Amino acid sequence: MNDPNENEGEDQRLSEFARRFEASRPSLPEQSLKRIERAVHSEIRRVDRRRNLAMAVSAAGLAAAVLLAIGFLVTSFSGRPAPVATVPPDEAPVVEDQYSIALTPPGEPATAADPLLRLDDYRTLIEDGS
Repeated sequence: MNDPNENEGEDQRLSEFARRFEASRPSLPEQSLKRIERAVHSEIRRVDRRRNLAMAVSAAGLAAAVLLAIGFLVTSFSGRPAPVATVPPDEAPVVEDQYSIALTPPGEPATAADPLLRLDDYRTLIEDGS
C-alpha cells in the first residue's frame, strides 16, 4: 500500500510551492478586506432571515392545518347532529308546482311533427345513380 513516508517529500514540495505562490500574489488593503467581510456577513444575515421567514410560514401553516383537523374531529365525533334551522309550521312557505303532461292514448304511437331524419331530402345521396 502507500507508505506515508513516501509522500512526505512531495507534500513538502507542494507546501513550499503554495507558500511561494501566496507570497507572490498581491494582498488586498485592509479596507478592502473589511468591505468584503461586511458584504459576506450581510449576505449570510439575509439568507438567515429568509430561512427564518420560511420556517415561520411553515410553522403557521402546520399550526393552521392542525387546528382545522382538531375542529373537524370535534365536530365529526361530538355525537350531536348539525344544527338545523326550524320554522314553525304556520310560518313555513308553501310550495305548489303544477306541470302539464300530454299523454297519448294507448295503442297510438307517438309521432313527432318533424321527423328526426329527413331521408326524402337526401335520397340522392343514399340511392345508386343507375
